[in-house]
Amino acid sequence: TDPTGETETGGLACEDKAPPGHEVETACFPVPDGLQSCEECGPDCQQTNMNGAITQDPDFCWAEQLMVLCGPDDGVPQVPGSCCYTASYNGILCEGRPCIVDGAPRVASLVARADWSDPDIAPTVAGLDATTRAALASAWREDGLMEHASIAAFSRFVLQLMAVAAPAWLVEETQRALDDEIEHARLCFGLGDAYGGDHQGPGPLEVEDLLEETAEITDVAVATVVEGCVAETIAALLARAALERARDPEVRRALARIAEDEARHATLAWRFVQWAIEEGGAPVREAVRAAFATTAARPPAPRSLPADVDAAAMGDHGRLDAAAQIAVIEAGLAEVIGPCAAALVDPASRPARALEILPFPSGQVH
Repeated sequence: TDPTGETETGGLACEDKAPPGHEVETACFPVPDGLQSCEECGPDCQQTNMNGAITQDPDFCWAEQLMVLCGPDDGVPQVPGSCCYTASYNGILCEGRPCIVDGAPRVASLVARADWSDPDIAPTVAGLDATTRAALASAWREDGLMEHASIAAFSRFVLQLMAVAAPAWLVEETQRALDDEIEHARLCFGLGDAYGGDHQGPGPLEVEDLLEETAEITDVAVATVVEGCVAETIAALLARAALERARDPEVRRALARIAEDEARHATLAWRFVQWAIEEGGAPVREAVRAAFATTAARPPAPRSLPADVDAAAMGDHGRLDAAAQIAVIEAGLAEVIGPCAAALVDPASRPARALEILPFPSGQVH
């Protein structure tokens, strides 16, 4: 793929359709089930499938402001059996604290192993049809991969905190969050094994270039806005909504732990940005303001449930449908992230006011 769009992406005609500053990429996906050809894949179909093709992790990540520009022909090279399009997007966001490297999420692949799975978690699988059970196994294992990657993300954040001379309590809370993610991964992989009937866990995670990102306080603050204040806040709200919807006791036990911890992680992100503004002054504040403004214009796409699953059973076992996700995300952006961001970057406001607005228990972070 040529990210500039000048070659092998349908030519400059495609690139000219992209908003300024957006990435331009060509990607392919298999002809969707139930369709005879790519021509039958309408705008919604193109949007959903291109998001998955670009992010490589559509259950947890979304390409922001994704716009399909050209295809399935118009000079876009085609692959037999696949639909290929050129699209533009303005970055990638993932649920939880994603491990982002060069603007893309970094996760391991699944391999056969049992040591990353909680052996004691046992949801009720009796009565689930095979398709729904397989979808639950896949969804929880993908959650596990993201939680596993979050361990690396928090490890990097610890080093970034030390590079900007952050106070000890921030480092301590970040280390605690790292430990939380290990337990989250074990819970998710344990659920995946229970539904899947076999053992799978994370393979090697590429970390060689993990620390190539800059550690200047402004850059760390901006990254934390995207990865923490937005992504982790939404993750915490989604986990809480999934807990409220779930009925299986073991799933509820896992989600209760995850929702509580993610709320604390989100609070930690806001606390760090507050400290960074107080430490760095106006330059950091304005960079943070711009980061929130950009992110606010990019509402994330929901994750659709697979076709032919029992949607009610998916909800009982902790998986929200697209409509429920949209409601949580829209409310989170409008009622939580927006007001908190406004309070945080307003010079006339007390920065701590942002923390008072957060709908999470107070006192979780120093």
